[in-house]
Amino acid sequence: MAELKKHGLLLSFMAFLIVAKFIVVPIFDWQNIQFQSIKLLEKKQQKITTVLGSEHKTSEINASLIKINTQASKLFFPYQTESTFKLKQQQMFESLLAKKQVKIERIAWQVITEFDDLAVKRYQLQLSIKGNTNQIIELFLAFENNEKLIDIKDFNVSFKGQRENTLGQLSGNLTLLLYAVNKA
Repeated sequence: MAELKKHGLLLSFMAFLIVAKFIVVPIFDWQNIQFQSIKLLEKKQQKITTVLGSEHKTSEINASLIKINTQASKLFFPYQTESTFKLKQQQMFESLLAKKQVKIERIAWQVITEFDDLAVKRYQLQLSIKGNTNQIIELFLAFENNEKLIDIKDFNVSFKGQRENTLGQLSGNLTLLLYAVNKA
């Protein structure tokens, strides 16, 4: 007992350290964990508040995107089977070219590309044409004025018979891109 009294100060310091290690330090660690959790929840709440605060702006953007999408979807041909689509478009091009007095030397359908993200197919049509330059310009205007999008990808030409008063004859290859809805 005398020995314990002799080292009492050291023993009480040791008891203080044991209490600190097993009681006080875990309490501080727990408080730090709770503090970090609260900070994380506050950040989440701030983000939610920001999103809810911009709900009006988000609805305006959504409405404008719907309007743009509606206008853009009018440019696509409606869904049809591949063979039906090709037949109808080929007939339409043949009648348009005949109306503009442009001769068709060759019509060839190329590779079809599907855009799954947009639910759209892109058909590629290659035409070899021959005719008066003025009539081919009118044909291009008809493509531009068409209700559906007819995109001219390539146009390689050669001119013949140009004079001072006329543009002459034109012959060339034309690659057109047509877009159709991919799903019914």
